[in-house]
Amino acid sequence: MRTIYETQEDLERELVVIKTIEDARKVKFLKLPMTWKVDGLILHRNKPFAWAEIKTRSFNWGEFPDVILSLKKLKAGLLLQKHLQGESGKLELLFFVSSNSGIYYTKLRHESEYEVKVGGRYKDKRDEYDIERVAHIPIQDFKKL
Repeated sequence: MRTIYETQEDLERELVVIKTIEDARKVKFLKLPMTWKVDGLILHRNKPFAWAEIKTRSFNWGEFPDVILSLKKLKAGLLLQKHLQGESGKLELLFFVSSNSGIYYTKLRHESEYEVKVGGRYKDKRDEYDIERVAHIPIQDFKKL
């Protein structure tokens, strides 16, 4: 089993993002256990609206042409989206990225629509799982929250 590297500081940063999403969109964000593979479920008017993944990064928006997301995470989210639906059908799969420039989000699509490469954490690699297949999500797909 993989070591958990998420720190209390990481969780606090994520909570700030969650609160910002809730306030900006008048929704409720339900944090899910790690076994679900995505960070949360967003409720609108107390009904499931979207699955959500959150990343906090320390770069300025536009510094890179894309944001990477673990292909495993993307596939897990797409599987949830396919099999667990809301009253009005398929739930959105949203990807939120908090950067030095603000919070941005996009609706994720099927992995075949993204460039997929081997990537991840090279500079300060913690274990062998830090290098994996990642989807490159173009920054032009994102909107500012």
